[in-house]
Amino acid sequence: MPDLTLSPVAVPSRADDGDGADFRELIALRNAHYRRVRGNDEYTMTPEQALPHWQDRSDRLMEGLLARVDGEVVASGTVTFPQEDGAVTGEMNIRVTPDRWGEGIGSQLVTVLERLVAERGRTSAQGWSEHPESDGDRLAAATGYGSLPRDHVTRFLVRHGFVLEQVYRNSRLLIGGDLCDIRDLTADARSAAGAYRTISWEAPTPEEHLDGFAWMKSRMSTDAPAGGVDVPEQAWDAERVRRLDAKRVEGGYRVFVTAAQHRASGQLAAFTELVVDADRPLSANQDDTLVLKAHRGHRLGMLLKGENLLRMREAIPEVAAIDTYNAEENRPMLSINEAMGFVPVMYAGEWQKRLS
Repeated sequence: MPDLTLSPVAVPSRADDGDGADFRELIALRNAHYRRVRGNDEYTMTPEQALPHWQDRSDRLMEGLLARVDGEVVASGTVTFPQEDGAVTGEMNIRVTPDRWGEGIGSQLVTVLERLVAERGRTSAQGWSEHPESDGDRLAAATGYGSLPRDHVTRFLVRHGFVLEQVYRNSRLLIGGDLCDIRDLTADARSAAGAYRTISWEAPTPEEHLDGFAWMKSRMSTDAPAGGVDVPEQAWDAERVRRLDAKRVEGGYRVFVTAAQHRASGQLAAFTELVVDADRPLSANQDDTLVLKAHRGHRLGMLLKGENLLRMREAIPEVAAIDTYNAEENRPMLSINEAMGFVPVMYAGEWQKRLS
């Protein structure tokens, strides 16, 4: 097992500052991971895009380490700490360069990161893994929905005591032409949602919708399927929405939001988001989508996703695909995606290890 030198990653004021070299290395390792797993650059980020999320510690505190052997960077480790009162989790991520796999570097980093989680009084270490589909033996999720191949990542996490709590399906929709099928599905859903009107905007969120949108964002932590994962109830207010909008816009992203407003009460009842890198607009990421529990059963999910896609495509016609992640037990949302034409391309795991 090699002797690692670990150094904390300083968060620079600017990504190109002289003291930002380690931060740039950290992001380079992240990007290399996504290129290797996905086979393209669509999930890469520039240091300038990543930096706002590291600088703002109001809602999520992020700590990073670089691991070196004889001065050469061979791995990174990060931990993200939600800042809600009573939060018990630390979200860990480890990237080891492929030429150093099997040398015990990841195992050393797991020990260090778990210690960082425990030192902050957190009792749940969590992780996320992504897996191209493959044949062979599989590991089922604790939810009973979905499974992952027993590849080297899965075996590593199991060996270190992590439980596969959930499996997520990464689906992709190729978009082109006049999108007649999407228009038809959207129109059909609209006919079932007469008690609601739709409202659309591009970030930043309009002042008149900040409070209602903040409430819906907070419900993502309570109403979305989570299996046995410890998820702190997130506290959102207008200021937190402003902070998120500012980080996204500063990072060069365009965010398209469509929400449903209940006509009788004026309350926002559902929303969906699409995020596009303005400098590389070949694909979009489907971010949060939620219909509040009291407003389900009116086909709002299909309506909003369809309208938002059509609006985004009109604004940025270069976008050729949309990627989304959904828990395998979230059959209502998977059914919407399948009807729209999304197909599975990869699978991901939500892992957890309780430290005490």
